[in-house]
Amino acid sequence: MHILIFGLSDLLGRSLYKKLKEKKFDLKGFSRNKKEWFEDEFHFFEEFFEKDFEGDFYIYLSAISGDFQVEKDYIEALEINVISPLKILDKIKKGHFIYISSASVYKNKLFPEEEDAEFHNSLYGSQKYSAEGLLNVYCNKKKIRFTALRFPRIYGPYMERNPVADFLKALREKRNEVILYDDYNARYEYIFSYDAAGCILEIIEKKIEGIFNCGTGVVKTVKEVEEAFRKLTGKQFEIKFIKKRKGVDILDSSKWKNLTKFNFTDFEKGLEITLKEEKLI
Repeated sequence: MHILIFGLSDLLGRSLYKKLKEKKFDLKGFSRNKKEWFEDEFHFFEEFFEKDFEGDFYIYLSAISGDFQVEKDYIEALEINVISPLKILDKIKKGHFIYISSASVYKNKLFPEEEDAEFHNSLYGSQKYSAEGLLNVYCNKKKIRFTALRFPRIYGPYMERNPVADFLKALREKRNEVILYDDYNARYEYIFSYDAAGCILEIIEKKIEGIFNCGTGVVKTVKEVEEAFRKLTGKQFEIKFIKKRKGVDILDSSKWKNLTKFNFTDFEKGLEITLKEEKLI
């Protein structure tokens, strides 16, 4: 099995690489930056367009995510989130294209089903929604299999964003103060990075096609996230709120769960694995 991975992020990219390497697949990684943990054949992103590469699966992980990051350079984000995967698809002749999308495609954040996605006021969500549609149509035209997974907030080793990361940053820097941007009562759905990687592996092994919400169905308040960290580390944190964003989001992932019967990792267990892998406990 020949698999090409585009975007070697330290969070999902690293977790996916470990999962695929366990299966002994033939792997090639493409990224704008070399990653020391990627031990298989590596190429810089632009090399894909300069040489001939063929694979059974093409997995697109690259993203500039979140409205704040997209707004800083909308055109660069458009290039990475939308144009680059289309350029890759344009070059390939056969196989299965997997695009990693986001729950940001939904305006309604409470139990949206796949058909509820729409253009709305999220810059990031609108780019991901555009990419899904364009890739789906072009894959159909080229007779290439297509799958998109819409993940909620991903957490795991080496992550850099969302409330879980705020606590991890404090532990990495050996400080008690945790800088938060979300209100204690903000409620978000999370998925462990190794589970997200496992869902991608399900697509590969079962040749699943379509667009799916892929969430755990478990929501945690920011306060509950803090309590989980306290329990696992034995530390008392000093909270400093920069902002107090309020919100709640949770996907309706019944379509994916009914199809795959995937067993998701308990949130606290995922945190424990994360802390141990980063040698923080």
